[in-house]
Amino acid sequence: MSVKEDIAPVSASQTAAPPSLLDEIMAQTRVQPKSESYDITRQGVSAFIAAMLQGDSSA
Repeated sequence: MSVKEDIAPVSASQTAAPPSLLDEIMAQTRVQPKSESYDITRQGVSAFIAAMLQGDSSA
């Protein structure tokens, strides 16, 4: 058996990166990715999550 026979081909589904948490959250919104407001909404959700993770550092 040669080395080439031992290596299984990799399908596209195995090489695709899993969606990020932000992508999963955006998938649950009613904003469609093709919408003009999608990028703005995505930035807002990202900033909201960052603020939540930062915690209460102002007190």
